[in-house]
Amino acid sequence: LVSTAKNFIENSLGIKNCPTETKILIDKNNLGISKNNNFKTITLGIGSSGPTTKWGYKNYVKLINKLNTKYDLNFYLLCGPDEKEGVEMITKNIEKKNCVSLSDKNVDEILHYINLSDLYIGNDSFGQHIASQLNKPSFIFLLDTPKAYSDYSKNQFRIIPPNTDINEITHDSNLDPDLISVEMVI
Repeated sequence: LVSTAKNFIENSLGIKNCPTETKILIDKNNLGISKNNNFKTITLGIGSSGPTTKWGYKNYVKLINKLNTKYDLNFYLLCGPDEKEGVEMITKNIEKKNCVSLSDKNVDEILHYINLSDLYIGNDSFGQHIASQLNKPSFIFLLDTPKAYSDYSKNQFRIIPPNTDINEITHDSNLDPDLISVEMVI
């Protein structure tokens, strides 16, 4: 996807080496959204367009609890309004109360929250693309998503199940999310 578009632009405009890295600029004072403390913040992309692309709520619980034993962190739980049960499942199963749900936020607000984050970890989704374009390191689970969806940015780092060839992951792979352990993510 990326190289085809890059080649098209270069040929159409007669330029060499068209950059593929984009950057979204956010007015940090807009909307009055700010952090409560100086802790590092991770946006967790728990939502996704379908069940075969999700790492799973219980895996996020394990990740949050493990990170909370070592670090002082904040977590933004990014998902759609119809995935609130996932937020509730996660928040009731973590020991610290350091998660904020973004499920009721609009796109402008979500942009600001992701911009406040230091890192994105999550499913292939809207959040991954926005985070990487906001120059945030973005760790993406590829379970049922071709690598082309994360080829375009130096800020995207793929996490795939062990012994899986990234070039063979398609929309029909339906890989087992539990093959990606919390230790792999950390």
